[in-house]
Amino acid sequence: ERESMTTQSFEYKATRLGDQKTQIGVINALSEQQARLLLRDKKLVVTSIKQIQKVNETKAGGTNWIKRLQEMVMDSGKKNLVVFARNMAIMSRAGIPLTDGLIFFENFVTHEGFKAIVRSLRQDIMTGQSLSSAMAKHPQMFNNLFVNLVRAGEASGDLDATLTRMMEQMERQQKIKSKIISALVYPGVVVGILALVMTLMFTIVIPTFQDIYKSMNVKLPFITQVVVFISEIIRGYWFIVLPVIGAGLFTGINYLKTPAGKFMLHRLSLKIPVWNKLTVLSSNASFFSSFGIAFSAGLPISDAVLLATSTVANDIIRSKFQQVYTQIQLGQSMATALMQTQVVPELVMLMISAGEQSGELEKMLKMSQDLLEEEVNGQVDTMTAMIEPLLMVVLGAVVGAMALSIYLPLFSMYEHM
Repeated sequence: ERESMTTQSFEYKATRLGDQKTQIGVINALSEQQARLLLRDKKLVVTSIKQIQKVNETKAGGTNWIKRLQEMVMDSGKKNLVVFARNMAIMSRAGIPLTDGLIFFENFVTHEGFKAIVRSLRQDIMTGQSLSSAMAKHPQMFNNLFVNLVRAGEASGDLDATLTRMMEQMERQQKIKSKIISALVYPGVVVGILALVMTLMFTIVIPTFQDIYKSMNVKLPFITQVVVFISEIIRGYWFIVLPVIGAGLFTGINYLKTPAGKFMLHRLSLKIPVWNKLTVLSSNASFFSSFGIAFSAGLPISDAVLLATSTVANDIIRSKFQQVYTQIQLGQSMATALMQTQVVPELVMLMISAGEQSGELEKMLKMSQDLLEEEVNGQVDTMTAMIEPLLMVVLGAVVGAMALSIYLPLFSMYEHM
């Protein structure tokens, strides 16, 4: 057979003549036979060799398979990322070579999508690339902040400390996110049950009472007429109602994914009582946590601000922090620039100002981060405490309206008996 003229990468294990120590490496060659010859010229005895398959190469359509897996891993990927940062920090601190640490983690992780990414990192590093450069090829897993912080850690020789800080930050963010989701689960379940009950009412209960009132020739009050009308629409035109509702949900969800939809949602989140304060506090917590890590990694203040700004989820608040970067570039102090955003708590601005003046900005950033996390947790507790009575009011109003629509005709009938 004619050999392919495309250079391929081969991972090998070999021992040097006169030395029984095993060496692991990667060599580029046109074929496995040529790779063995090249290694023999280096006085290496090959014990095993295999071609490295690129992550995007597939068997039976694996490109789409890997891509789907990587998209699926995005939600659970944050947890994998925390474990990855923790293990890599521990092994880096223990002096274990990066490639050995990646081999261990590749065998440790169970999710195939994340395993493929770790394998790609290891292969890239074995060909001479840095960890940050290898990570930059997977933006769906390693964001700009993560890559740049790892790059700063590599430059300063303090990679293990940087990974540890990233791991701690992600763990704190996961806890806050889990707490917010837990607070929203209860109302979500209640609303789901209410929707089911209302469906049963409109399709079974209301028609039954409607037939009774019709047979008794009872004049229906306005509220009962409205409920009966809705019931007739649902029962008579369900084949139209369901697709319309489905199309409306589909259109609404897709619109919220567009820039205009996201902006509308972000603006709305700043107008809803209680939720608006939580949005502002969580945005500040994300910004100052990321800024603190970037600054501790040795990045200049302006670069740290730019990276931290990218972690703010709300577009409107992010634009205000982007102005901080611009003002710092023009020579203003960070505290002065933060004051102009009008979204940073006063106590945090005071601590940043004190840190700049005393030369202990890193310490003040840590204190600010702790303060903001406490505020976020307190705001989540407040929101949770308010949800239950609010739900009771809504449920009471709905149940009361349904009860009135059913029993008002009975009261009217008794009055005329």
